[in-house]
Parts: sequence; structure tokens; C-alpha cells
Amino acid sequence: MSDDDDIYSFRRKEKHAKAQARSTALRKKRNAPGRDDLGRAAYYVLLGLYNDPKIAKEQKTAIQGQILALMKEAGFDVFEANVAFLKDARGVLDSLNGWLCRRYMEQGKHLGPEGKPYKRLTGL
Repeated sequence: MSDDDDIYSFRRKEKHAKAQARSTALRKKRNAPGRDDLGRAAYYVLLGLYNDPKIAKEQKTAIQGQILALMKEAGFDVFEANVAFLKDARGVLDSLNGWLCRRYMEQGKHLGPEGKPYKRLTGL
């Protein structure tokens, strides 16, 4: 590898980082969710369904099975993935409330939606 290749790589990465920073700044200015935000929201919805007493046991097993199959495909240990999933399922409300509270604070809102004091969710 020549010195020119190293300089080219550095410049390319620097250009990409600047473009990514501009894109992120514009997204945040519009208050648009990113992929991670959408993924987190979808995961909370999924955990809410998993914990819903109205959902049949077969459906809960299917949800858990699909998650574990995807984790295995991604190279994770299935046992450890199951432990993590069940831990998240047990603490979903605390985790969700923490995320929502952080989002309000990041936006400079020390109040919840509609300008009312933030009230913790008690059920999904």
C-alpha cells in the first residue's frame, strides 16, 4: 500500500464523516427519528406485545423464536440472546420510561408531551 492510498483513504473517510455529520444535523433539526430510534421504538412495541396478557402463548413463543433465530443468524449466542431478551421483557416499562424521559430532555423539554409534567407510563 502506498502513501497515496493512505492519504486517499483518509480524505475519503474525512469527507464521509463530514457528510454524515451534516446529514445527522439536518435530521436532528427536523426532529426526525433515525434508524436506531425507530428500531428502539419497534423493540418496545414488540416487548409490549410479548408482555400483553391478551396475546396467546403461541404468539409469544413465535415472537421470542423469531428474535432468537435472527440473533443466531447475526452470530450471537442463542442462550445469551434469550437471557437478554427475557431481561428486557421484564424491565420494558422502566427502560421505555427512561428512553422517553431522555428524549424529552434532549429536546430541551423538561415537560412531557403537550407541555404537561412528564408522567411515567404504567402500561403499554
